[in-house]
Amino acid sequence: DSSAILVAVDHEARTRLYRHDLATGTTVGVGPLDGTVSSATVRPDGDVWFGWSSAAHPRCVRSTSADAVLLTPPGDHGEIPPSVAVEDVWVDGPGGRIHALLRRPLDTTAPYPVVVEVHGGPTWHESDSFSPDLAAWVDHGYAVLTVNYRGSTGYGSTWRDALEAKVGFTELEDVTAVHAELVARGLLDPSRSVLAGASWGGYLTLLGLGTDPQRWSLGLAGVPVADYVAAYEDEMEGLKAFDRSLFGGSPQEV
Repeated sequence: DSSAILVAVDHEARTRLYRHDLATGTTVGVGPLDGTVSSATVRPDGDVWFGWSSAAHPRCVRSTSADAVLLTPPGDHGEIPPSVAVEDVWVDGPGGRIHALLRRPLDTTAPYPVVVEVHGGPTWHESDSFSPDLAAWVDHGYAVLTVNYRGSTGYGSTWRDALEAKVGFTELEDVTAVHAELVARGLLDPSRSVLAGASWGGYLTLLGLGTDPQRWSLGLAGVPVADYVAAYEDEMEGLKAFDRSLFGGSPQEV
């Protein structure tokens, strides 16, 4: 009846739903406190159906009124196996406190071999949501570390815009700070550390291998930006403008 607005808020690696009442100005949370909401819609009876998952639980459609699962992915391969829950990690970095998520493998002890997954975007964020590929790494005995470096969303505009004019190096400073801290805590094995990512994460992976080769045992760069000058020449005008805003100018200018 348009008496309220349903709002999804990305904050600290989770996406939560809130109901904002237009008459009273009050805002209350609806749905689960953990995990990530991927989409949501209001039903005619006022109920809210939403897509949801967490690192441990595969995606499903849930209801806020009944707090029940309405739909799981179809198929004849049986139930999708769950994974492990994430642990929140906060590390003091060169640009402020860095938030990361750690998945630990079962039936093994630290220090763990680790896959450090860096997200694309760069204006995106790693979240407490189900990821089949990260779950597969955990099943094979690896810890998985995902870092929401400066440039990530969900931590305010200052954090999101902090990588401008020092692109790539800023993000890797944060990734390195978290990795080094967890190595120092005895959680991660520095001799078995993999840097991985796709798209912008692939760009960061290649840059990380080139600038800090002693830190990483292996790099997995999916669809990376490997030649930024050539990539810029082939981009649409909107992406060119985005790149100029990040780097402070075109490749010819800077």
